[in-house]
Amino acid sequence: MTAEAETAFAPGIGERAEVPPRAEKGGIPAEPLNEPFDERFIRFSHATESVLKAITRYKNDCLNRFGLRGMHLMTMISLYRDGIETGGGRGLTSSDLCRICAVDKAFVSRVTGELKRLGYLDSAGNGGRYNARVSLTERGRAVTREIYALLNDAVSRITRDVPAEDVETFYGVLARFGENLAQLNGKSVPEPGEEPDGN
Repeated sequence: MTAEAETAFAPGIGERAEVPPRAEKGGIPAEPLNEPFDERFIRFSHATESVLKAITRYKNDCLNRFGLRGMHLMTMISLYRDGIETGGGRGLTSSDLCRICAVDKAFVSRVTGELKRLGYLDSAGNGGRYNARVSLTERGRAVTREIYALLNDAVSRITRDVPAEDVETFYGVLARFGENLAQLNGKSVPEPGEEPDGN
């Protein structure tokens, strides 16, 4: 029995059992902080969350000018890109938009419905519920061009005075972070004392 541990009587056994010192709620002993506080998580979360919040605020300000929200942006950009790549755009189906935007069909149905009501989207041909093609109206193309220009200008201003090779390194590191996070979210949380996967 350690000098730091307290002892408690175990009923029915007649022996004394060790009780961890200063056991916290949940049964996890409160270990003394003998090492400098590790701020990696705080630094990582603060940096990523603050950047994301700032980007989202600026993007929403741009979209609000046209009565749009963030949920509309990827749909409009995907349709605009399709128009460029196909020389005018034969349109995209709901299934295409689900795949490109990584969302479900209910989400696509809601977004395309709202864009049609706003006059930015129109049907591009006949088809079933999920095979019917939609494309941007002339107004939709003009608005998408303007929004895209605003957002690209913002990226240029954000990365100003940063060497191009550093920007490319940043994108590479960010992509790796995304891969590692996807792997982390696909695994169970390690048990206390279990070594994390170093790969």
